Amino acid sequence: LVWNYFEQLYKEPNELLDKERVYCRLCLDRLKEKHPATSFSSVRSRIGDYKSTSRTSNMKNHLLAVHQVTY
Repeated sequence: LVWNYFEQLYKEPNELLDKERVYCRLCLDRLKEKHPATSFSSVRSRIGDYKSTSRTSNMKNHLLAVHQVTY
């Protein structure tokens, strides 16, 4: 399921960063691993993000092209 790879981000436990966007969990994990001390704002452009109302086909394309994830 595509939605298993995308999530909303939180500033604080109950405070969403942006309720209208979802972010690729694989991109986030990869950046955290490579650059653990880097702030989110400096790497935001390197994370797959989509409007929460986006079609899942766009997200599937991202997963395949960037992470080679297939179903």
